[in-house]
Formats: sequence, structure tokens, C-alpha cells
Amino acid sequence: MQACVLMLLFCHGVVCKIPKTKLRVVQEIEQTAHRLDSLVPMPWLYAIAAAESRFDPFAESPVGAYGTYQIMPIAERHVNILAGTRLDRYYWKDNIELGIRYLNHLHSRFNSLEDVLVAYNWGASNVGSLVLPIETTMYIDRIKRTLKQCS
Repeated sequence: MQACVLMLLFCHGVVCKIPKTKLRVVQEIEQTAHRLDSLVPMPWLYAIAAAESRFDPFAESPVGAYGTYQIMPIAERHVNILAGTRLDRYYWKDNIELGIRYLNHLHSRFNSLEDVLVAYNWGASNVGSLVLPIETTMYIDRIKRTLKQCS
């Protein structure tokens, strides 16, 4: 990650490399995860946010994903229906909550890191496919590398 400094950030016994300028986002991820009693391990939440946006709450992809967790409109609607919420993916704190709620949903459905990542990146209906697109394979590898750096 660019402009990283080693920060001794206690995230359930894991020391992570976090960009100093993104500390507010990191703190919001941790607070939201605790408030929601997230089942997704904290290191996964950090690694996915790093892979998706480098902790940039205003990141926007060419295909319409937005924010820290690169939430697509369909995921926003899905989570809001499941949770009975009215979260807005364009508001940075709501984006984090949407991402964590969606990851919790995927984690309870699939449980394994690899299946959760396939579902998050390529869609839940593609979990179990024998051949993954190169983009999804690279995405999974990037997150696994980040998790190794955070151990």
C-alpha cells in the first residue's frame, strides 16, 4: 500500500500496516464491526477494504462500485432489504456498514475466506465454479498477501 507507515493498531491481536491518512476509516471499520457484532474476522475486514479501495471512502470504479468497500447498487439494495435499513453507499460511514453487513451475510452463507471473496468479487452465484476469472483470482491472492502482512 502506498504511503504506509507501520502502525501498532490492535485489531484482535494483529498488527496491520495502515496508511496514516486513512486512520479515520480504519477506526470506523473497527467501531462498526463491533457495533454489528461482526462474525467476519477483523483482519479480513481490513484486508478487503485495502484491496477494494486502499481505505479511500470516495473511491469509484468504472463499473459503478463506490466507497471503502466498493459497494455496487445491487449490493446496497440487497443489504438494505435484508437488514431493514436505508443505508446510502455514497455516505462513507454507511458504505462501511453496508460492506460489513454484506460480508457478514456472505460469511454466514459460505464461511470459508475464499468462497466469501469469490462471492464478494464475482457474485454469490459463482461460488463453487471450477474456473475463476483472472481478476477474481488476482483479487483473492491480493487479499491473502495482505492477510500475511497483517500477521
